[in-house]
Amino acid sequence: MQTSKRSVQSGASAADFGNSRSGASGIVKTRRRCAYSSFVLASALAMSWPFAVSAHAAEPYLLGISDRIAIKVVEWRPGEGDFREWSAVGGEYAIGPTGTVSVPFLGEQAAAGRSTADLAAEFSTDLSQYFGLANPPNVTIEIVAFGPIYVLGDVEAPGEYAYSPGLNVIKALSLAGGERTSESGAMNSERELISARGSFGVLRGQLERLIATRARLDAELAGQEQIAVPQELASLEGFSGIMSVEQAVLDANSSRSDGQELSLSEFSELLKRELATLQQKQTTVEGQLENAKQDLAGVQSLANNGLAANTRVSSTEQMVADLETRLLDIGVAILRTQKDINDTDRSLLALGGNRTADLTTERQQVDAQIADLRTQIATQQSLMADALLQGASGGSDLVDHQYIIIRDGAELQATDVTALQPGDVVKVVLLITQPEDASSL
Repeated sequence: MQTSKRSVQSGASAADFGNSRSGASGIVKTRRRCAYSSFVLASALAMSWPFAVSAHAAEPYLLGISDRIAIKVVEWRPGEGDFREWSAVGGEYAIGPTGTVSVPFLGEQAAAGRSTADLAAEFSTDLSQYFGLANPPNVTIEIVAFGPIYVLGDVEAPGEYAYSPGLNVIKALSLAGGERTSESGAMNSERELISARGSFGVLRGQLERLIATRARLDAELAGQEQIAVPQELASLEGFSGIMSVEQAVLDANSSRSDGQELSLSEFSELLKRELATLQQKQTTVEGQLENAKQDLAGVQSLANNGLAANTRVSSTEQMVADLETRLLDIGVAILRTQKDINDTDRSLLALGGNRTADLTTERQQVDAQIADLRTQIATQQSLMADALLQGASGGSDLVDHQYIIIRDGAELQATDVTALQPGDVVKVVLLITQPEDASSL
């Protein structure tokens, strides 16, 4: 990574840090100096620092993601005649993907989009407040490495490269070996051009069908009955045939899903009716059992008085036992039916969730296939461009390059002198003015 000496010191000399918070001595290391030497060094820093900052005061550099900064915190203790460096806070830190930097005692701090001067001043104030100091310590923040840039597309050596101040598009292209020319190609004959053109046509057809499939999956996920025509296909001849196939698939899937849902719903209703019947039987048998127990009590009383035969007692007891067994059977049947109802209802609820999960997985697979096809198509386009350059008279006149900078998720049109920032992606696109018979590709 390219290093830089941009740095900012913030904050005035603090009062005795140890007097303000005795526990803070554990986070610092002390370098003893005589009072006179310390005063000279402090004065030199105070006098020289404004000149270092003034060179960039007009347009200060704003920190970005992946920048590395060095933080140094120093406290001047006039009572003891020494400087104290807070080594627990100082050190090198990287600005993370969220644009923040994690500093001991201060936690996550927003850093991206801010100058080192602003950040140093804020850290000085926050540290003073955290430790209860009367005066804030001196905080110095220096950029030790910038975030990288990336060059891709039609260049000799695409990849990641170190950023340095003053870097522009043309310099970045020189780092990547320059724009790719026809010498990089491998095709130099009309036969190879025809082969590449045929491969391109096949891949393009597959891509069109996959784009239509993705539109159908999006419609299914959204619960729509009609597929919206993708913008990529709207201008193509014959797109209606592709979309009609996907619409038929959508209709079939919708019918199948509705049929499964209806079947489960009807089965659930059937089980609920069965449960109601069983509960009625249970009520009836409970009444019969209660009557039988009363009869048994009466017969036993008569038998005890010699007014009823023992056989009658036995038959009544058998009736009671039979009714109790029947009641138990009905209870088991009720529990089994309730379980079946719960299982059916869960299946009904899971039907939509499972379908959504399956559609989402299929959508991801289609996205991956589309990305792969686009890579293959780009390869074929590059091969055709090389073949055109090698086989056409004055082929160098057919070539131009387009520069695109991707910054913060937005694409910016650029020229060869456009200034770059750390984290930029420079995309170089080879433009070919193709002969009339290849224009459809």
